[in-house]
Amino acid sequence: MAGREGVSRIAFFFRKLAGPGGAERTMYEEALYCRRRGIETALYTFGLDASALFDPPYPVEVTQLGAIPRKAGVTWRLLAEARNIRLLRRALRRFAPDIVLCSSGVDCIDVFLATRGLDIPYASHIHGTVFWFDDRFVSSRLRYARLHRPVFHEIRDSVVGQRVLFTLPRHMAWEVERLYGRTPIPIKGAVSPTLFGYRARRDVKRALGLDGRRVVLNVNRLDPRKRVGLVLQAFALIAPEQVDLHLLIGGTGPQEAQLRTLARELGVAQRVTFLGYIPEDELPDYLVACDVFVHPNWADFAISPYEALALGRKVVWSSEMEVDDDLRRGDNLFVAAPTVEDMTAAIRLALATPSRAPADLSNYTWDVYAGRVLEALQHAVGGVG
Repeated sequence: MAGREGVSRIAFFFRKLAGPGGAERTMYEEALYCRRRGIETALYTFGLDASALFDPPYPVEVTQLGAIPRKAGVTWRLLAEARNIRLLRRALRRFAPDIVLCSSGVDCIDVFLATRGLDIPYASHIHGTVFWFDDRFVSSRLRYARLHRPVFHEIRDSVVGQRVLFTLPRHMAWEVERLYGRTPIPIKGAVSPTLFGYRARRDVKRALGLDGRRVVLNVNRLDPRKRVGLVLQAFALIAPEQVDLHLLIGGTGPQEAQLRTLARELGVAQRVTFLGYIPEDELPDYLVACDVFVHPNWADFAISPYEALALGRKVVWSSEMEVDDDLRRGDNLFVAAPTVEDMTAAIRLALATPSRAPADLSNYTWDVYAGRVLEALQHAVGGVG
């Protein structure tokens, strides 16, 4: 990397774009920021589902190289992976980026192999701990690697629920240092400046027949790590005493049928509305409509609760989420341990507390975030320090 002056071309790599999510959105925001600053960008993936571009879609062009076999024997999968890596190598040689930015540590494996012998450095995001997911995912199985054994128990037991490198929260940065002996750069970004002073374009409560009701909102992919069942259990305890309360659940996912069944079993199905997928341009109106936004996720950083805070909503989130000093100065954040009892108490308190002025989230805009990422990449490529 010696002798290079700054960054003029960046390649982004996301192994599989399977659906809309925070990591996908982060990559698109970074690419658009770089493009606005005259930096050439290319986005590559081995698997692309059109829904991963969001609705309405981000104005980015993603190149799919090869394919990820859905079901195949070991030999066929290895052959497919070898072909994918050859195609990625060919694309990188043609584009000649100053650096490749991977979306995850797993993505680095493909980029490492594709750049062998090429003078192309790479960096990686690490959006979450390898102790999050179940063993169906490669990223989860890597936690058992020999490399991780010396600190496995220390990290597993460090938070409730067992759970260059860019990371979001400081706890994740500590984990990376313990696992790999590398110093990561914690950077957070989650908010569009358009949310500051936003005025709703649509009356969501009226559209849903909820005029005069108070609304608790949860928006997530409906999978176990999001703990939407915990929201339903807490709501079921509060609902009998607060008859004007209604729960809205936005999102889709593998647990949707199970969660609908749970709502019926808890006796609150008539006061719970499953909204399905909410398009990005409609989400602010749902956030404005809610009285309390609940985010019990197994995560230490997430985008949607920051968006809710930016809109002046009261937010209840899990004690695993990191609380910066900027947020401590606000009055709309309520932190609860991820238990039914604590989550119920926090929602009750939030409902009883008048909304106050939102915290200053100008330091969490996408441009501030992407600018810090770009600065770090330029520093690395320029060989400074």
